[in-house]
Amino acid sequence: MRIGGTLVLGAALAACGGSTSGGVGDAARDTGAPPADAPAAPPPKLDAPLPSPPPGPRAPRLALSVTDVDLGNVNIGTTSAPGIVVVMNTGDAASGPLAVSLTGPPEFTSTTNCTGRRLGLGETCVVTLRFAPTAMGVRSAMGKVSQTEGAPMEQPFTVHGNGRIAPDGGPDAPPADTAPRLDGAPDTAPDAGVDAPRDAGAAGDVTAAG
Repeated sequence: MRIGGTLVLGAALAACGGSTSGGVGDAARDTGAPPADAPAAPPPKLDAPLPSPPPGPRAPRLALSVTDVDLGNVNIGTTSAPGIVVVMNTGDAASGPLAVSLTGPPEFTSTTNCTGRRLGLGETCVVTLRFAPTAMGVRSAMGKVSQTEGAPMEQPFTVHGNGRIAPDGGPDAPPADTAPRLDGAPDTAPDAGVDAPRDAGAAGDVTAAG
């Protein structure tokens, strides 16, 4: 022990049964610092799930029950059975006012309760199509259902039909007396029991050309 020197602390520790080197080591161990070779602590667990991203903007979505309408064979001068297109809003917001257009021959017509209507979620409206041919042959037209306000949105469809002459002698069928006769028979038979003279080459004696 050195009076007035720096060994007073060592002497005091020695008097208590310790040592200067042991005291320093114990002091280092009492700091709570982990040993250099200790494994890293695992990351904390997340008990709550991560929050979901915010939902996107709500919007309507138009869907058609059918996009190709076949009105079949239709006799000239008559009107087909109706073809039906159902329009539905399958989105998650109400639609803007709707419009229906049809482009093609005027033989196709449409009626609808969709025009100007706003469809709510799951609501529907109907487009009815008809075909009244004026000539033989296949015809077609293009139509669409569109939203007139908000983001542009439209659903197209086609309609077609075949105009034909009625097979049972209906409208536009040729009269029976105008068909050519190839058997040489007269147009009108003579009265029963009367031997009507017939001149050679008289009308009604038609011979098929060789």
